[in-house]
Amino acid sequence: MKNFTYHVPTKVVFGTDREREVGKLLHEAGATKVLIIHGRQCSQCPGLLDRIRASLDEAGILYNDIGGVYPPPTRMKANEGIALGRIEDVDFILAIGGPSVVDIAKAVAVGIPNDGDIWDYYTGKRTPKTILPIGVVVTTMAGSGEMSAIAKLTNRIERSSKHAYWHEARPQLAIMNPMLTYPLTPDELYAGIAEIMMITMERYFVHDSTMELTDNICEVLLRVLIRNTQIILREPNNFEARANVMWASALAHNDLTGCGNGWGDITVHDMQKELLGMYNISQGVGLAAVWSSWAKHVYKADIHRFYRYGRTVWNLPREFGTQEEIAVEAIRNTMDFFRQIDMLGPTVAKTTKGIEFNAEELADRVLDGQSQIGSFKVLSRSDVIDVYEDAIRLMQEG
Repeated sequence: MKNFTYHVPTKVVFGTDREREVGKLLHEAGATKVLIIHGRQCSQCPGLLDRIRASLDEAGILYNDIGGVYPPPTRMKANEGIALGRIEDVDFILAIGGPSVVDIAKAVAVGIPNDGDIWDYYTGKRTPKTILPIGVVVTTMAGSGEMSAIAKLTNRIERSSKHAYWHEARPQLAIMNPMLTYPLTPDELYAGIAEIMMITMERYFVHDSTMELTDNICEVLLRVLIRNTQIILREPNNFEARANVMWASALAHNDLTGCGNGWGDITVHDMQKELLGMYNISQGVGLAAVWSSWAKHVYKADIHRFYRYGRTVWNLPREFGTQEEIAVEAIRNTMDFFRQIDMLGPTVAKTTKGIEFNAEELADRVLDGQSQIGSFKVLSRSDVIDVYEDAIRLMQEG
Protein backbone atom coordinates (compact mmCIF):
# COMPACT_ATOMS: atom_id res chain seq x y z
CA MET A 1 0.00 0.00 0.00
CA LYS A 2 1.16 3.53 -0.79
CA ASN A 3 0.69 6.29 1.76
CA PHE A 4 -2.10 8.66 0.83
CA THR A 5 -3.98 11.75 1.98
CA TYR A 6 -7.63 11.94 1.01
CA HIS A 7 -9.25 15.36 1.40
CA VAL A 8 -12.22 16.24 -0.82
CA PRO A 9 -14.04 19.29 0.57
CA THR A 10 -16.36 19.68 -2.44
CA LYS A 11 -20.01 20.12 -1.49
CA VAL A 12 -22.13 18.07 -3.91
CA VAL A 13 -25.72 19.18 -4.58
CA PHE A 14 -27.29 16.42 -6.70
CA GLY A 15 -30.69 16.05 -8.34
CA THR A 16 -33.41 17.61 -10.46
CA ASP A 17 -33.45 21.43 -10.70
CA ARG A 18 -30.69 21.85 -8.12
CA GLU A 19 -29.06 24.52 -10.31
CA ARG A 20 -31.89 26.84 -9.23
CA GLU A 21 -30.26 26.90 -5.77
CA VAL A 22 -26.96 28.31 -7.00
CA GLY A 23 -27.62 31.83 -5.70
CA LYS A 24 -28.36 30.62 -2.19
CA LEU A 25 -25.40 28.27 -2.22
CA LEU A 26 -22.94 30.91 -3.41
CA HIS A 27 -24.31 33.41 -0.89
CA GLU A 28 -23.66 30.86 1.85
CA ALA A 29 -20.13 30.46 0.47
CA GLY A 30 -19.52 34.21 0.82
CA ALA A 31 -19.59 35.13 -2.88
CA THR A 32 -20.42 38.75 -3.73
CA LYS A 33 -19.32 39.03 -7.38
CA VAL A 34 -19.09 36.00 -9.64
CA LEU A 35 -17.40 35.29 -12.96
CA ILE A 36 -19.49 32.76 -14.89
CA ILE A 37 -17.54 30.68 -17.42
CA HIS A 38 -19.42 28.62 -20.00
CA GLY A 39 -19.24 27.08 -23.47
CA ARG A 40 -21.29 25.28 -26.08
CA GLN A 41 -22.79 22.67 -23.75
CA CYS A 42 -24.33 25.43 -21.65
CA SER A 43 -26.08 26.83 -24.72
CA GLN A 44 -27.38 23.33 -25.51
CA CYS A 45 -29.39 23.39 -22.25
CA PRO A 46 -32.33 25.74 -22.98
CA GLY A 47 -32.78 28.35 -20.28
CA LEU A 48 -29.92 27.10 -18.08
CA LEU A 49 -27.91 30.32 -18.11
CA ASP A 50 -31.07 32.35 -17.51
CA ARG A 51 -31.93 30.17 -14.49
CA ILE A 52 -28.43 30.65 -13.10
CA ARG A 53 -28.58 34.41 -13.55
CA ALA A 54 -32.05 34.64 -12.00
CA SER A 55 -30.89 32.67 -8.96
CA LEU A 56 -27.87 34.95 -8.53
CA ASP A 57 -30.08 38.04 -8.92
CA GLU A 58 -32.43 36.72 -6.25
CA ALA A 59 -29.48 36.25 -3.89
CA GLY A 60 -28.18 39.75 -4.60
CA ILE A 61 -24.94 38.47 -6.13
CA LEU A 62 -23.37 40.46 -8.97
CA TYR A 63 -21.90 38.63 -11.95
CA ASN A 64 -20.18 38.86 -15.33
CA ASP A 65 -19.71 36.02 -17.75
CA ILE A 66 -17.33 34.79 -20.40
CA GLY A 67 -18.50 32.26 -22.99
CA GLY A 68 -17.10 30.53 -26.01
CA VAL A 69 -15.00 27.93 -24.18
CA TYR A 70 -14.23 24.95 -26.44
CA PRO A 71 -11.82 22.03 -26.14
CA PRO A 72 -8.97 22.12 -25.50
CA PRO A 73 -8.73 24.55 -22.57
CA THR A 74 -6.17 27.06 -23.81
CA ARG A 75 -3.80 29.50 -22.21
CA MET A 76 -5.28 32.25 -24.42
CA LYS A 77 -8.83 31.66 -23.16
CA ALA A 78 -7.63 31.46 -19.57
CA ASN A 79 -5.89 34.82 -19.95
CA GLU A 80 -9.09 36.31 -21.32
CA GLY A 81 -10.98 35.17 -18.23
CA ILE A 82 -8.21 36.32 -15.88
CA ALA A 83 -8.21 39.81 -17.41
CA LEU A 84 -11.98 40.18 -17.09
CA GLY A 85 -11.99 38.79 -13.56
CA ARG A 86 -9.35 41.27 -12.44
CA ILE A 87 -11.17 44.23 -14.01
CA GLU A 88 -14.45 43.23 -12.35
CA ASP A 89 -12.80 42.29 -9.03
CA VAL A 90 -14.65 38.96 -8.80
CA ASP A 91 -14.36 36.76 -5.72
CA PHE A 92 -15.90 33.48 -6.98
CA ILE A 93 -15.61 31.49 -10.23
CA LEU A 94 -18.64 29.53 -11.50
CA ALA A 95 -18.17 27.04 -14.35
CA ILE A 96 -21.19 25.82 -16.32
CA GLY A 97 -20.33 22.90 -18.59
CA GLY A 98 -17.89 20.04 -18.95
CA PRO A 99 -14.14 19.33 -18.73
CA SER A 100 -12.75 22.23 -20.76
CA VAL A 101 -14.96 24.81 -19.06
CA VAL A 102 -13.98 23.49 -15.63
CA ASP A 103 -10.29 23.48 -16.58
CA ILE A 104 -10.51 27.13 -17.70
CA ALA A 105 -12.36 28.02 -14.48
CA LYS A 106 -9.57 26.48 -12.43
CA ALA A 107 -6.89 28.36 -14.40
CA VAL A 108 -8.78 31.63 -13.97
CA ALA A 109 -9.16 30.99 -10.23
CA VAL A 110 -5.39 30.58 -10.00
CA GLY A 111 -4.57 33.51 -12.28
CA ILE A 112 -6.80 36.32 -11.00
CA PRO A 113 -5.29 36.77 -7.52
CA ASN A 114 -1.68 36.05 -8.53
CA ASP A 115 0.82 38.00 -10.60
CA GLY A 116 2.56 36.84 -13.75
CA ASP A 117 1.75 34.47 -16.60
CA ILE A 118 -0.71 31.66 -15.80
CA TRP A 119 1.53 29.23 -17.72
CA ASP A 120 4.28 29.74 -15.12
CA TYR A 121 2.02 28.29 -12.43
CA TYR A 122 1.27 25.21 -14.53
CA THR A 123 4.92 24.57 -15.31
CA GLY A 124 6.09 25.06 -11.73
CA LYS A 125 8.00 28.32 -12.23
CA ARG A 126 5.68 30.10 -9.79
CA THR A 127 3.56 29.09 -6.82
CA PRO A 128 0.25 30.88 -6.18
CA LYS A 129 -0.35 32.56 -2.84
CA THR A 130 -4.11 31.97 -3.00
CA ILE A 131 -6.79 30.55 -5.30
CA LEU A 132 -10.33 31.90 -5.71
CA PRO A 133 -13.17 29.51 -4.77
CA ILE A 134 -14.75 27.58 -7.64
CA GLY A 135 -18.23 26.19 -8.22
CA VAL A 136 -19.36 23.92 -11.05
CA VAL A 137 -22.75 23.31 -12.63
CA VAL A 138 -22.12 20.05 -14.49
CA THR A 139 -23.72 19.49 -17.91
CA THR A 140 -21.90 16.34 -19.00
CA MET A 141 -20.88 12.87 -17.85
CA ALA A 142 -17.12 12.60 -18.17
CA GLY A 143 -14.00 13.40 -16.20
CA SER A 144 -15.17 16.98 -15.76
CA GLY A 145 -13.12 17.69 -12.66
CA GLU A 146 -16.03 18.89 -10.54
CA MET A 147 -14.53 17.12 -7.52
CA SER A 148 -10.93 16.91 -8.71
CA ALA A 149 -7.98 19.16 -7.89
CA ILE A 150 -6.40 18.57 -11.31
CA ALA A 151 -6.65 21.14 -14.08
CA LYS A 152 -5.28 20.88 -17.62
CA LEU A 153 -4.13 23.79 -19.75
CA THR A 154 -2.95 23.79 -23.37
CA ASN A 155 -0.39 26.25 -24.71
CA ARG A 156 -0.54 26.43 -28.50
CA ILE A 157 2.86 27.29 -29.93
CA GLU A 158 2.99 27.66 -33.71
CA ARG A 159 1.76 24.30 -35.04
CA SER A 160 2.28 22.32 -31.85
CA SER A 161 0.68 22.26 -28.42
CA LYS A 162 2.10 21.79 -24.95
CA HIS A 163 0.01 20.51 -22.07
CA ALA A 164 0.54 21.20 -18.39
CA TYR A 165 -1.37 20.43 -15.21
CA TRP A 166 -2.21 22.17 -11.97
CA HIS A 167 -2.98 19.98 -8.95
CA GLU A 168 -4.48 22.23 -6.26
CA ALA A 169 -7.70 23.74 -7.64
CA ARG A 170 -10.50 21.57 -6.28
CA PRO A 171 -14.00 23.08 -6.61
CA GLN A 172 -15.79 24.09 -3.45
CA LEU A 173 -19.22 23.32 -4.90
CA ALA A 174 -20.57 20.90 -7.53
CA ILE A 175 -24.19 21.07 -8.69
CA MET A 176 -25.20 17.94 -10.59
CA ASN A 177 -28.57 17.55 -12.33
CA PRO A 178 -28.70 14.48 -14.60
CA MET A 179 -31.39 16.16 -16.73
CA LEU A 180 -28.80 18.67 -17.92
CA THR A 181 -27.09 15.81 -19.77
CA TYR A 182 -30.09 15.10 -22.02
CA PRO A 183 -28.94 17.50 -24.79
CA LEU A 184 -25.61 15.68 -25.17
CA THR A 185 -25.11 14.05 -28.56
CA PRO A 186 -24.54 10.28 -28.49
CA ASP A 187 -20.88 10.85 -29.37
CA GLU A 188 -20.43 13.31 -26.47
CA LEU A 189 -22.26 11.01 -24.06
CA TYR A 190 -20.40 7.82 -24.92
CA ALA A 191 -17.01 9.52 -25.28
CA GLY A 192 -17.54 10.73 -21.72
CA ILE A 193 -18.33 7.20 -20.59
CA ALA A 194 -15.11 5.94 -22.20
CA GLU A 195 -13.27 8.68 -20.28
CA ILE A 196 -14.84 7.59 -16.97
CA MET A 197 -13.73 4.01 -17.64
CA MET A 198 -10.17 5.09 -18.45
CA ILE A 199 -9.82 7.30 -15.37
CA THR A 200 -10.92 4.34 -13.23
CA MET A 201 -8.90 1.66 -15.01
CA GLU A 202 -5.62 3.58 -15.07
CA ARG A 203 -5.75 3.61 -11.26
CA TYR A 204 -6.95 0.01 -11.08
CA PHE A 205 -4.27 -1.60 -13.24
CA VAL A 206 -1.38 -1.51 -10.78
CA HIS A 207 0.87 -4.24 -9.42
CA ASP A 208 0.68 -5.78 -5.95
CA SER A 209 -2.31 -3.81 -4.69
CA THR A 210 -3.10 -4.47 -1.03
CA MET A 211 -5.97 -1.96 -0.84
CA GLU A 212 -8.88 -4.35 -1.14
CA LEU A 213 -11.47 -1.64 -0.51
CA THR A 214 -10.06 0.65 -3.21
CA ASP A 215 -9.97 -2.26 -5.67
CA ASN A 216 -13.57 -3.09 -4.87
CA ILE A 217 -14.63 0.53 -5.32
CA CYS A 218 -13.07 0.55 -8.81
CA GLU A 219 -14.72 -2.74 -9.73
CA VAL A 220 -18.18 -1.72 -8.51
CA LEU A 221 -17.88 1.64 -10.24
CA LEU A 222 -17.04 -0.07 -13.53
CA ARG A 223 -19.87 -2.60 -13.18
CA VAL A 224 -22.43 0.12 -12.40
CA LEU A 225 -21.13 2.26 -15.25
CA ILE A 226 -21.32 -0.56 -17.80
CA ARG A 227 -24.76 -1.76 -16.66
CA ASN A 228 -26.31 1.71 -16.70
CA THR A 229 -24.72 2.59 -20.03
CA GLN A 230 -26.43 -0.45 -21.51
CA ILE A 231 -29.73 0.82 -20.10
CA ILE A 232 -29.10 4.24 -21.71
CA LEU A 233 -28.41 2.52 -25.04
CA ARG A 234 -31.98 1.13 -24.88
CA GLU A 235 -33.61 4.08 -23.10
CA PRO A 236 -31.63 7.26 -23.84
CA ASN A 237 -33.59 9.44 -21.39
CA ASN A 238 -33.68 7.02 -18.46
CA PHE A 239 -33.13 9.41 -15.55
CA GLU A 240 -31.97 6.82 -13.00
CA ALA A 241 -29.39 5.37 -15.38
CA ARG A 242 -28.03 8.83 -16.18
CA ALA A 243 -27.93 9.67 -12.47
CA ASN A 244 -25.84 6.57 -11.78
CA VAL A 245 -23.43 7.36 -14.62
CA MET A 246 -23.12 11.01 -13.56
CA TRP A 247 -22.30 10.03 -9.98
CA ALA A 248 -19.82 7.42 -11.22
CA SER A 249 -18.16 10.15 -13.25
CA ALA A 250 -17.64 12.34 -10.18
CA LEU A 251 -16.33 9.50 -8.01
CA ALA A 252 -13.96 8.25 -10.70
CA HIS A 253 -12.14 11.58 -10.73
CA ASN A 254 -12.09 12.69 -7.08
CA ASP A 255 -9.03 10.62 -6.00
CA LEU A 256 -11.12 7.92 -4.29
CA THR A 257 -10.21 5.24 -6.84
CA GLY A 258 -6.49 5.80 -6.27
CA CYS A 259 -6.34 5.68 -2.47
CA GLY A 260 -3.44 3.44 -1.54
CA ASN A 261 -2.69 2.59 -5.18
CA GLY A 262 -1.57 5.99 -6.45
CA TRP A 263 -2.16 7.41 -9.91
CA GLY A 264 -1.53 4.14 -11.68
CA ASP A 265 -0.42 4.12 -15.32
CA ILE A 266 -1.58 7.07 -17.47
CA THR A 267 0.09 5.85 -20.68
CA VAL A 268 -3.24 5.41 -22.47
CA HIS A 269 -4.28 8.99 -21.78
CA ASP A 270 -0.88 10.31 -22.87
CA MET A 271 -0.99 8.37 -26.14
CA GLN A 272 -4.58 9.40 -26.83
CA LYS A 273 -3.69 13.09 -26.51
CA GLU A 274 -1.27 12.81 -29.42
CA LEU A 275 -3.95 11.20 -31.62
CA LEU A 276 -6.20 14.13 -30.78
CA GLY A 277 -3.49 16.73 -31.33
CA MET A 278 -2.16 15.35 -34.62
CA TYR A 279 -5.28 13.90 -36.24
CA ASN A 280 -8.24 15.30 -34.31
CA ILE A 281 -9.32 11.81 -33.24
CA SER A 282 -12.02 12.29 -30.62
CA GLN A 283 -11.04 11.57 -27.04
CA GLY A 284 -13.47 8.66 -26.64
CA VAL A 285 -12.34 6.92 -29.82
CA GLY A 286 -8.67 7.50 -29.04
CA LEU A 287 -9.00 6.14 -25.51
CA ALA A 288 -10.95 3.07 -26.66
CA ALA A 289 -8.50 2.21 -29.43
CA VAL A 290 -5.33 2.85 -27.45
CA TRP A 291 -6.55 1.02 -24.32
CA SER A 292 -7.61 -2.02 -26.37
CA SER A 293 -4.20 -2.15 -28.01
CA TRP A 294 -2.30 -1.35 -24.79
CA ALA A 295 -4.13 -4.06 -22.83
CA LYS A 296 -3.25 -6.73 -25.39
CA HIS A 297 0.40 -5.65 -25.23
CA VAL A 298 0.76 -5.47 -21.43
CA TYR A 299 -1.61 -7.99 -19.83
CA LYS A 300 1.09 -10.65 -19.45
CA ALA A 301 2.98 -8.29 -17.14
CA ASP A 302 0.33 -9.14 -14.54
CA ILE A 303 -2.12 -11.73 -15.82
CA HIS A 304 -3.73 -12.04 -12.39
CA ARG A 305 -4.78 -8.38 -12.41
CA PHE A 306 -6.55 -8.78 -15.74
CA TYR A 307 -7.97 -12.11 -14.54
CA ARG A 308 -9.44 -10.36 -11.50
CA TYR A 309 -10.84 -7.65 -13.78
CA GLY A 310 -12.56 -10.34 -15.87
CA ARG A 311 -13.97 -12.13 -12.84
CA THR A 312 -15.23 -9.08 -10.93
CA VAL A 313 -16.18 -6.56 -13.65
CA TRP A 314 -17.31 -8.88 -16.45
CA ASN A 315 -18.53 -11.70 -14.19
CA LEU A 316 -16.61 -14.37 -16.08
CA PRO A 317 -16.87 -17.74 -14.28
CA ARG A 318 -13.79 -19.65 -13.17
CA GLU A 319 -14.94 -22.48 -15.41
CA PHE A 320 -14.41 -20.26 -18.47
CA GLY A 321 -10.76 -21.27 -18.61
CA THR A 322 -7.31 -20.52 -17.31
CA GLN A 323 -6.37 -17.19 -15.74
CA GLU A 324 -4.86 -16.09 -19.04
CA GLU A 325 -7.94 -17.13 -21.02
CA ILE A 326 -10.16 -15.14 -18.65
CA ALA A 327 -7.79 -12.16 -18.86
CA VAL A 328 -7.94 -12.21 -22.67
CA GLU A 329 -11.72 -12.59 -22.64
CA ALA A 330 -12.01 -9.58 -20.29
CA ILE A 331 -10.10 -7.46 -22.82
CA ARG A 332 -12.35 -8.78 -25.58
CA ASN A 333 -15.48 -7.91 -23.57
CA THR A 334 -14.18 -4.39 -23.01
CA MET A 335 -13.59 -3.96 -26.74
CA ASP A 336 -17.10 -5.25 -27.48
CA PHE A 337 -18.47 -2.68 -25.04
CA PHE A 338 -16.57 0.07 -26.87
CA ARG A 339 -18.17 -1.16 -30.10
CA GLN A 340 -21.61 -1.04 -28.46
CA ILE A 341 -21.13 2.66 -27.72
CA ASP A 342 -19.57 3.42 -31.13
CA MET A 343 -16.13 4.22 -29.79
CA LEU A 344 -14.88 1.38 -31.99
CA GLY A 345 -16.55 -0.28 -34.94
CA PRO A 346 -17.97 0.66 -38.37
CA THR A 347 -18.71 4.31 -37.52
CA VAL A 348 -15.14 4.88 -36.36
CA ALA A 349 -13.75 3.03 -39.39
CA LYS A 350 -15.77 5.31 -41.68
CA THR A 351 -14.56 8.52 -40.01
CA THR A 352 -10.89 7.46 -39.93
CA LYS A 353 -10.79 6.06 -43.45
CA GLY A 354 -8.12 7.74 -45.53
CA ILE A 355 -6.18 9.23 -42.62
CA GLU A 356 -2.48 8.53 -43.09
CA PHE A 357 -1.35 7.94 -39.52
CA ASN A 358 2.33 8.01 -38.67
CA ALA A 359 2.93 5.71 -35.69
CA GLU A 360 6.61 6.63 -35.41
CA GLU A 361 5.88 10.37 -35.19
CA LEU A 362 3.14 9.72 -32.66
CA ALA A 363 5.56 7.68 -30.57
CA ASP A 364 8.23 10.38 -30.69
CA ARG A 365 5.71 13.01 -29.59
CA VAL A 366 4.42 11.01 -26.64
CA LEU A 367 7.93 10.01 -25.54
CA ASP A 368 9.05 13.66 -25.83
CA GLY A 369 12.75 12.83 -25.56
CA GLN A 370 12.35 9.93 -23.12
CA SER A 371 13.41 6.41 -23.99
CA GLN A 372 10.39 4.73 -22.36
CA ILE A 373 7.03 5.34 -20.67
CA GLY A 374 4.60 3.41 -18.50
CA SER A 375 4.55 1.68 -15.14
CA PHE A 376 2.19 -1.31 -15.39
CA LYS A 377 4.61 -2.36 -18.10
CA VAL A 378 7.48 -0.14 -19.19
CA LEU A 379 7.19 0.50 -22.93
CA SER A 380 10.17 1.24 -25.17
CA ARG A 381 9.88 3.33 -28.32
CA SER A 382 9.31 0.19 -30.41
CA ASP A 383 6.62 -0.96 -27.97
CA VAL A 384 4.85 2.41 -28.23
CA ILE A 385 4.97 2.21 -32.02
CA ASP A 386 3.46 -1.30 -31.86
CA VAL A 387 0.64 -0.09 -29.58
CA TYR A 388 -0.10 2.83 -31.90
CA GLU A 389 -0.07 0.63 -35.00
CA ASP A 390 -2.53 -1.81 -33.44
CA ALA A 391 -4.74 1.06 -32.23
CA ILE A 392 -4.74 2.54 -35.75
CA ARG A 393 -5.73 -0.84 -37.18
CA LEU A 394 -8.58 -1.12 -34.67
CA MET A 395 -9.89 2.31 -35.65
CA GLN A 396 -9.66 1.77 -39.39
CA GLU A 397 -10.88 -1.80 -39.52
CA GLY A 398 -13.67 -1.36 -36.97
